[in-house]
Amino acid sequence: MLLIGAPVNFLAGVITGITKYTHVANFLIHLVPAILIGLFMFSWSWPDLLPFVGMFAVSASVFFVVDEIIYHKVNLKSHKVKLLFTIPLIAYFTFMGPTYINTLENKITSAQIDKKGPPVVKATINGQEVGIRSTYCWTSDGDGCAYDKEPYLIPPGRGIEGLEDIHFTEPPSPISFDFKKSVGEPEFYAYYFQDGEKKEVKIQNSTLELPEGIPNQLVRLLAKWDNHERVWFYIGVFTEE
Repeated sequence: MLLIGAPVNFLAGVITGITKYTHVANFLIHLVPAILIGLFMFSWSWPDLLPFVGMFAVSASVFFVVDEIIYHKVNLKSHKVKLLFTIPLIAYFTFMGPTYINTLENKITSAQIDKKGPPVVKATINGQEVGIRSTYCWTSDGDGCAYDKEPYLIPPGRGIEGLEDIHFTEPPSPISFDFKKSVGEPEFYAYYFQDGEKKEVKIQNSTLELPEGIPNQLVRLLAKWDNHERVWFYIGVFTEE
């Protein structure tokens, strides 16, 4: 920070000597380069980047206060000087505050999830409600869950031996889903093969209507909630040849 702050202090002394907006120019000369350097050094997404840029901004604001006291001879007995000393605090809470708030929200969400448990998937297939074996994941930002969106074709003549954990249907019978212990309605997607292509379909009202004539396969389903919970599972399509 000293290696960066010292040259900036020197530059500020030169520029503020030729402008009547001394204090504003001094503030911008300290703050803007600090933010740009932080952005350059940490090429992450903005929410993750904010506290690291904040370190540079807070340091720059401290250098600014010191510069104002030593070189611009601000009157330390005036009431306005109190505002000067609040600038590092304002910079700190501006850049660090969102991170603390986000951390608190994640802790609250995590506690709520621990209390209620993961969503439980129920499906009504051919008029019968069945429990669906699913995989569950939650991370604070929703990006750490490893799941695929791939359906799998069942080769001709293979049958469904070894797939007893998966429930099967014959299109076009609709399948309705219910997610117990969930918070709100999820974004719900189905992935399946049709005419040699993989299709992605957004499921409305938690009811899936698979097209008639699609090949035997395991249809991948993925549900995503606003609190970053994820559930994914398979429904099988099998028609006797």
